[in-house]
Amino acid sequence: MPRSAYLHPGGRDWIESWQQDAQAYSTTLYTALTVPTAWGDTRVYASGHTHHERPALICWPGFRTCSMFWDIHDTIQLLTPTHRVYLVDVIGQPGLSALDTPPLWSDGYGQWMQSLMDGLGLAEADMAGASFGGYLIGKLAATAPERIRRAVLVASAGLAPLYLSWYMIEANMRPILSPSEAEVDYFLDRMIFRSPDHVLDEGRHIHIRNYELYVMRHFRLSAYPPVVLEDHVWRRLTSPVLVIHGEHDRMFKASRVAARAQKVFSALEDAVILPGHAHGLEVSARTFELMRDFLAG
Repeated sequence: MPRSAYLHPGGRDWIESWQQDAQAYSTTLYTALTVPTAWGDTRVYASGHTHHERPALICWPGFRTCSMFWDIHDTIQLLTPTHRVYLVDVIGQPGLSALDTPPLWSDGYGQWMQSLMDGLGLAEADMAGASFGGYLIGKLAATAPERIRRAVLVASAGLAPLYLSWYMIEANMRPILSPSEAEVDYFLDRMIFRSPDHVLDEGRHIHIRNYELYVMRHFRLSAYPPVVLEDHVWRRLTSPVLVIHGEHDRMFKASRVAARAQKVFSALEDAVILPGHAHGLEVSARTFELMRDFLAG
């Protein structure tokens, strides 16, 4: 089985420190949980874990990111009055979970997600997935769709192929081939954010840049990038679905994502294309307003 790895002996400590510093940008209080699963330990940051009267919401982060990206903009607070919230470090990604990486063509990710939910004591949960995290919701739908109460697919992978333009290829490859602050900013400004409507303040932007630069230099990522999931997989997701996508998303073309969602989801409530937004929608306040209204339904 492929296995990612930190290339520096202090790598996990650096990531843990980064996650702790990220929580300083949030008004939500978290409890760090280490949950044993069939695929190794998984790090989860939980808010409201003991409020069993509330439905659970699990947030799955994107490729080459981690749990706390979901709350770098202090927006989880919009959901904590109604939900127990769990932010997850995905196995095989640069976080604090196990580094084994299930093959994309297997049921491994879906089995891991079920094992994690078992460890958290959750028979079902609302789900929110950003980019690769949306793809993971599809993998859970392939193995245990009954465990998905409602699903929010945020700039989701798995619905449309990569938007292979020179613009996208250059912006993604420059910081990988020559990692530096300037090259990571080049990637973030062209692919993840969109001025003036979809940006972070300087401190938060630098915090994300520091993470991306560190993992590009000091983490060997063995996980495979997500592929398009087949119609029969997505059609197993029969729970209510909300799709949110950025008008200027250069990873996955918004019109293709919306059209595919209309085709495969029998309980699609809406496919919202956010004007002035790019790919990094998990840091957008508008995303969380839409999520709050949908999850209250």
